[in-house]
Amino acid sequence: MLLGLDNLGEKTLNRIAELALSSQLDHIDDLTVQIKTNMDLIAQGRLESMLIDGKGLVMQQDLRMQHMIIRIGQVAVNPMAALMGNIQLTHPTQGSAHITLTASDLTQAFNSSTLNAQMQGVVIEEDGQEVVLDVQSVNCQLCDTGELIIQATVCLRHQDKAQQVEFYATPQIMDQGRRVQLDQVRYTQGQDLPPAVTQALIERATQVLDLKNFEMDGIHLNLETLTVTAETLTLEAIAHVIRFPKL
Repeated sequence: MLLGLDNLGEKTLNRIAELALSSQLDHIDDLTVQIKTNMDLIAQGRLESMLIDGKGLVMQQDLRMQHMIIRIGQVAVNPMAALMGNIQLTHPTQGSAHITLTASDLTQAFNSSTLNAQMQGVVIEEDGQEVVLDVQSVNCQLCDTGELIIQATVCLRHQDKAQQVEFYATPQIMDQGRRVQLDQVRYTQGQDLPPAVTQALIERATQVLDLKNFEMDGIHLNLETLTVTAETLTLEAIAHVIRFPKL
């Protein structure tokens, strides 16, 4: 049923868009959608612009984003669907995404039930022998040098004792902006552990920073820049929008 013209406007579309996006997330501290349009533009199947501004968004694998902003310019939509409050794209569009993570966000993701389960019973090779490794806890810190510090408590089952490992690594953009890889690893603790221990942790960090973890249905990201400071890890990406999430 068509909404009456008096009831349809930016506020209505904003609210419906907020509900649709919220359905893609596990938790939200705050989410605002600002759509600029008018009845003449809607009749032509156009939205002037869209801004998605979210704080404290929890995505896949318990990955929390401190802040996410997606800006999209002119959007071509189905006019009849828009009159019913449904944002239905008729052509893909492109915008920009700004994502901020804190060290606490990264630590939470590492210690999530999903990743924690993957870090138990990890089989590595030491001196030609298979060794089973359990990662008991992980802590992440950020540095002004552009590096991540990963601190972990690991247990090699054949030794039956916990050991500490700490290393610095620099995140680099890989695969045409689709993922982040940790390079230039340097140890500050746990140098005597098998290199495969560090490799197992780096692989889990790569999983955490996989761009798919930051995407919503119909919105795909290509990373352009990555900046690390003592407070935040900031991702700047191109947002490719092929469809808008539905309720």
